[in-house]
Amino acid sequence: SDNADYMIVVDDDNYPLHNINWLKEHLDNICTVRISSKNNIVNPCEPCIVGKPFHYARGYPKTEYFKDSFESFDVDFDDMTDIVINTSIWQEDPDVDAQLLLYTDRLTSIGFEKQYKYLTWGKTYIPINSQNTLVKKEIAPIYWNVHMPKGMDRYDDIWGGLFATRCAKEYSKKVSFGMPYVAHKRNTHDYLKDYKQEYLAEIINSTMWKEIMDFNNMSCGNYLNMYQDIAEYLSKSHWYTNSIMNDAVKEVGHSMYAWIEVVDKVI
Repeated sequence: SDNADYMIVVDDDNYPLHNINWLKEHLDNICTVRISSKNNIVNPCEPCIVGKPFHYARGYPKTEYFKDSFESFDVDFDDMTDIVINTSIWQEDPDVDAQLLLYTDRLTSIGFEKQYKYLTWGKTYIPINSQNTLVKKEIAPIYWNVHMPKGMDRYDDIWGGLFATRCAKEYSKKVSFGMPYVAHKRNTHDYLKDYKQEYLAEIINSTMWKEIMDFNNMSCGNYLNMYQDIAEYLSKSHWYTNSIMNDAVKEVGHSMYAWIEVVDKVI
């Protein structure tokens, strides 16, 4: 709708908790805790998975495992001014990758001990998925689950969130996570099939995060222009000696051009 100020994306196996006002908590201008991480990528699983060793959220780059620290807090509080994306945390089944689910027992997430919204402060990022995510109208045109190359899957929402976050940070806009919690009642999955789809994308994923976080050749103007800059960068990339991997990255970039053409005709 032209009159909508926000868009909320929710997966079909995520359910608002009965004891909360789900929409109100997404929209509330409540105080939030500013948080950072030593490697500039926060792992939301660290404080909310119980009874298991340390695990990472789906999409977190594997080359950065054990380099972060969730304990790097800015203890000041902030309001929701200029927040353009809010992604929530799960109870019950956390959103982790298929490789982990193949070799571990059922994981349980209880959410955070203190029910805040957390701001990823400064240059800090977080994996954003399509489980329960709110985006503000101004950035909605570039928030979509990007096309995945043949033989790859399950990183479309992660990379879409990464690209949108990079554009938001160019405008010094904020990304928050935490509330409102949802119950993730995971649909039946073939984890081996999921892992086969994730495998090649996982190899690209670590490089993708580094390249996009470090990418500085952004145009002035609007979000769509900056998104096009990322598309151009990906479509001309030569990150690997392997042509299959290079072609896959370029395919993502070319698909982003197609999305831009669609958006240009609509808005």
